[in-house]
Amino acid sequence: MSDRLAQKLARLLLSPTTSDITIVTGTTKFPAHLTILSLHTPYFQQNLTSVSPACDVVPYSDNETPESSACGDSEVWDDDKSGDGESGGLRVDGKPVVALHEFSSEAVEKMLEWCYTGDYEVEDRGNNDRGAIIAINTSNNTNINISDGNATGNNGLTIHVGVFYLAQRLKIPELAQLAVEFVQYSVTSDPAEFESLVKMVKWFGAAEGLDDAMAATVARRIGEEMWMLGGRWRDEWGLFEKYGQIARRVMEQAMSFKVGLEVILQRDMEERQRNWWKELEKVDRKYKATLESELKMREMQVREEMETKHKMEMSKVNKDWEAKLESELKSEKNLKDKMEEKEKKRIVQRMKRMDV
Repeated sequence: MSDRLAQKLARLLLSPTTSDITIVTGTTKFPAHLTILSLHTPYFQQNLTSVSPACDVVPYSDNETPESSACGDSEVWDDDKSGDGESGGLRVDGKPVVALHEFSSEAVEKMLEWCYTGDYEVEDRGNNDRGAIIAINTSNNTNINISDGNATGNNGLTIHVGVFYLAQRLKIPELAQLAVEFVQYSVTSDPAEFESLVKMVKWFGAAEGLDDAMAATVARRIGEEMWMLGGRWRDEWGLFEKYGQIARRVMEQAMSFKVGLEVILQRDMEERQRNWWKELEKVDRKYKATLESELKMREMQVREEMETKHKMEMSKVNKDWEAKLESELKSEKNLKDKMEEKEKKRIVQRMKRMDV
């Protein structure tokens, strides 16, 4: 998809001008485009007219109560647009409707954002915002509110959990995987922040026996947190008292994390030992190379010293020999001179005798 086309699709998000269906959750209505949604899931096409106007479950938050729900309001629901007394299908503002009352408006909005843009973002509003939403079942008055006074809650994380189970309902595995990754790599600072996640997993995942990717991810995150905190872990929100099956999975994950951590530590120790031996061998080779280099340098120095000494000795010998030779030559010359002088005298005497 080109960036230009992606920008044009993003501008259609929540735009009522050209929308042809309405998605309703509680009192919130979302305009949407069936063609775009059908690119990701056939759910909306299949459920346009199969939803009863009766609202069995409606979402709520701290500032929205079940009594304020407009599920049965005639201004919202219009079952007879033809005027002939027969139902024309569930409609809002003249458009077909798909109701997703079990899910929060935030989760539905993020699902739509993903369908139109390929991604979604959740602003972390901090622990002061308890806007986590699940549902209230009016048929048996079961109140499931993940924002009760016992939980601090991280609204961003609970939205991701809601997006996951919504994606499961709509059969959009890519969106479900993205929501799991958001929860898996999120940062939390307080173990009690997981309470809202556990409540949502228990509520939505019960039908699957808590055997889905999000349940495993939340259990793994809590197990890791429990293991890392050790004795500092405080079960202030009743994980083991209220959530037995999830608590068992948390303990399994904690033990698995412990075993995995031990394996990692063992591998790390072995790797450190191998690196230590490699470093030792490297130092040993360097030492041997340095020693060999120093020995060669010392050998060269000794050879140079010996050659210098030899040259000096030879120079002295040569000088002595030259002096001795010069002395012998001088002596021989003196002897020759004496002999010549003596011969001259003998000749002179002979000549004198002849003259006489």
